[in-house]
Amino acid sequence: MQEEAFACLESLGLKCYFAGQEDSWYGPEITGADIIVSLLPGLLKLPPFNRSIKVAYACNTHVDVRLARLRASSLKWGLPCEDWPRRTLLRDAPRRMLYRAGYRLADHLLVAENDAGVENFVANGVPRAKILRYRNAVDTEIWLPATQKRDRFTFVCWSSSHGLRKGLPSLLAAWRQWYRGQEAELWLVGMPTVVSRRLFGDSIQGQPEAGVKLHLESFPGQHRPVIDLIGSCHVAVYPTLEDAQPSALLEMASCGLPVITTIESGVDFPEAFCRYVIPDDSEDIARAFEFWYQRRREVEGLGLAARAYIQEHHTWECFRARFSQIVKTVMEAPQQAC
Repeated sequence: MQEEAFACLESLGLKCYFAGQEDSWYGPEITGADIIVSLLPGLLKLPPFNRSIKVAYACNTHVDVRLARLRASSLKWGLPCEDWPRRTLLRDAPRRMLYRAGYRLADHLLVAENDAGVENFVANGVPRAKILRYRNAVDTEIWLPATQKRDRFTFVCWSSSHGLRKGLPSLLAAWRQWYRGQEAELWLVGMPTVVSRRLFGDSIQGQPEAGVKLHLESFPGQHRPVIDLIGSCHVAVYPTLEDAQPSALLEMASCGLPVITTIESGVDFPEAFCRYVIPDDSEDIARAFEFWYQRRREVEGLGLAARAYIQEHHTWECFRARFSQIVKTVMEAPQQAC
């Protein structure tokens, strides 16, 4: 994303500089820029009364909504969130304050969300006029369908972090409710977390329970064996509690898989190939397992529809066109004095 955004800025004739959000301070070439495109932590390090046009990525659901959902899920399942190492639920205030300050400081918020996600920001005080929507993207020439599907009907959850945020407890509970020895299995592929370790102990490979297969580790980016594995599966499962068009979900759809996900994922997939479920509701996820299992002879064709949708709406070409349009608009608009 950073590379693509940087390339768009340069293509518009802007002289660009890069600064890391971990930097302790920023030089005048950054703080004196006409436009600053940033993540929220970096934006808050700018000096007072900075007069640059400040465009911030809101990379997740509004912070108040996000934390409320995570607190409720943590209490429901008696599990921590992977984002809370050595923290308690009572120490959310600094995070809320940081993001709220960032929302206020930004002249514009880049939001990759569906209508429901945008309304979360508006309902929590972000002016609608400040929100600039874009779509997250995936390389469809890398994330390709496999030439052959697995013998058993396979649901797969591919995630950068298998934990509370991605709905892992409700996903496992749903599988236990639904699975009765069908010719099916559930693969969990991606990074383990404190939550997955609570649920599976030291297991990161193999079959910890009936029908569930683990392949948990940190994989290189665009790792071919992972792409091939995902493409060989039949249905993508991603019951996230809060997100903003996560790359992993787009990657699974690009591999030609119909989808089980939540409205909270931020996508606006058509229901022709997407079964939306209630977040953190194991019974609804179990119904979605049965829905696709009963349509198992149709899923390959519907998976091609999922891939076609990604190719139309979520390629890097789509991102570049929209991001360039956004930058032109904010640069040409009159700015209020700080």
